[in-house]
Amino acid sequence: MDEKKVFFINAVKCALNGKTAECENYSDWKDFCRYTAMQNAWSFAHFALEKSSAPEEVKNLLEQRFASVVGQQVRQEFFQGAIFDKLDENKIEYLPIKGSTLRALYPHPEMRVSCDVDFLVRQEDMPAVREALKSCGLEQDTSCVGADHDVWHAEGGVTIEPHKSLMSLTDFAGYFTDFWQKTFPVGDGSSRMRLKTEDEYIFLIAHAYKHSIHGGCGVKTLCDVWLFRRKHTDMDEEYVYTELEKIGAAKFDKKIVALADCWLGDAEMDEESEILTDFLFDGGVYGTGKSSALMGTDAESVQKTKRKYLLKRLFPPLKSLKLRYPVLNKCPFLLPVMWIVRIFDAIFTRRGTIKRNLKDCGSMNEQDVEKAKKIKEIIS
Repeated sequence: MDEKKVFFINAVKCALNGKTAECENYSDWKDFCRYTAMQNAWSFAHFALEKSSAPEEVKNLLEQRFASVVGQQVRQEFFQGAIFDKLDENKIEYLPIKGSTLRALYPHPEMRVSCDVDFLVRQEDMPAVREALKSCGLEQDTSCVGADHDVWHAEGGVTIEPHKSLMSLTDFAGYFTDFWQKTFPVGDGSSRMRLKTEDEYIFLIAHAYKHSIHGGCGVKTLCDVWLFRRKHTDMDEEYVYTELEKIGAAKFDKKIVALADCWLGDAEMDEESEILTDFLFDGGVYGTGKSSALMGTDAESVQKTKRKYLLKRLFPPLKSLKLRYPVLNKCPFLLPVMWIVRIFDAIFTRRGTIKRNLKDCGSMNEQDVEKAKKIKEIIS
């Protein structure tokens, strides 16, 4: 494997284990910083290299990025606390999900960055939740009103996403429809709910699987899985396997656990692990437009893949556009009209997106298609 990738992987491993990465003979700092930026792994890099012999300009950059990460996390936690207090006050049950629940697994909470604060509420409680968010000084992003979650913004670049469902836009979203039945109170007198360990892990894997089959998942997914399993060694593995089989993610779980052990444990890389590692590096945090196109089509050739990708971008399916145009929930027959509206909206307001899509499409080749086919075979 490329030694630049090996060095990055070792840095992540050192950070999680409280060690300093050895870098006396390493010099490709531009690529290291590029990988770090793509994976949003500034905290890992900072902890791994702050006491190392890396160049001062590199350590200064990492320290600056780390300070920014910490500042963002402090702001997120402030608004999260205010919102949850308001929900408690109004007796509205809520289930924190994703990053905010996983942060405690890490040796330093700052390592587990999140783009936003996510929590699940009951659909019938959403009007009251919106009032609570308003009272905390947040503003709703009306351009992102979706079928499964709202998007709210607070000062300092904080984004809050209250969800009405745990999963959307996947073939297995239905499995999570009644997940509220699997929750129970934390027991501290608040309205906060939680899942049993096995169900929390099932959602973690399902969320990672969704992103992988739609384009990619990043280093934090590997760290989440590895740390979760290290802490919860007494999980009911038979239950986990049975439930993951229902959504087609049992094989993915096995492969991602094996890959995490190669990165962060003592296992040796094999051919499959190296293929998945390249996929992880290429896709960034949640996949790129190119990786999404390659993973999201079943075409056998690069020309068919490009054609399917462009058609999908021009004419997305109904379930995708419901998130952007909620009117389609009640009037699905308006789908052709919304296609036209979306195209004109892109022409006048999102020309950069159009250019990126065309660039992604133009850069695909037969080798990319073959790699995508191998990845699909490995994980699904």
